[in-house]
This record gives sequence, C-alpha cells and structure tokens, in this order.
Amino acid sequence: QLIEDLRKQLEHLQLFKLEAEQRRGRSSSMGLQEYNSRTRETELEQEIKQLKQDNRNLKEQNDELNGQIINLSIQGAKNLFSASFSESLAAEISSVSRDELMEAIQKQEEINFRLQDYIDRIIVAIMETNPSILEVK
Repeated sequence: QLIEDLRKQLEHLQLFKLEAEQRRGRSSSMGLQEYNSRTRETELEQEIKQLKQDNRNLKEQNDELNGQIINLSIQGAKNLFSASFSESLAAEISSVSRDELMEAIQKQEEINFRLQDYIDRIIVAIMETNPSILEVK
C-alpha cells in the first residue's frame, strides 16, 4: 500500500513538473516572441527613417530637375527666337516677294503660337507639381 501511495505521489509530481515546464516554455516563448516583435519594430522604424530621408532627397532632386527643365526651356525658346532672326530683316524683306513675306509671317505666327502654348503647358505643369519655383524672391 505504501508503494502504491508513493507511486501515485510520483505520478502527481511528474504531472506537476510537466505542467511547470510547459508554463516555463510558454513564458520563454512569449519572451522570445516579444523580443522578436520589438526587434522587428526597431527594424521597421529604421526603415521608415531611411525611407523618409530618401523621400526628402528625391524631392530635392525633383526640384533641381524642374529648375533645370525651366532653364533649358527658356534657353531653347531664346535659341529658337534668335535663330529665326539671324538674318537681317531688311535684307530678307527686299529679296522676297509679297506672297513669300506673308508666308514667312504666317510661319512666325505659328511658331509664336506653339511657343506660347508650350510655355503655358510648362507653367501649368510647374503650378501642379511645385508652384514655389514660380515665386519671385
């Protein structure tokens, strides 16, 4: 009978020990999960900081490129304008007929219209993307 009682106590102790180990295993796995989630959170925060910095850099580059586009557009318009008047107007008028002169004027009007349309589209695009470029300082 004593042996039977001791055997039952041993079984109870073994069950108790198993339960305690399982609880300890759960808590250590909970600690591990918490550690992993904190580590992941820190990694994500670092990634967010890096992405924000990259975003700022890209915005600055975009502003610089928009400025370059404007400068190139202005230079292109100046070149187009100066190229069309490279010859002397008086010499051109004296050497052409009235019909040719009217045709040349119409071509110039068409070029002027296209340039104005082009400039208008550039200004609208700038106003949509970065209107601060157009501010007079």
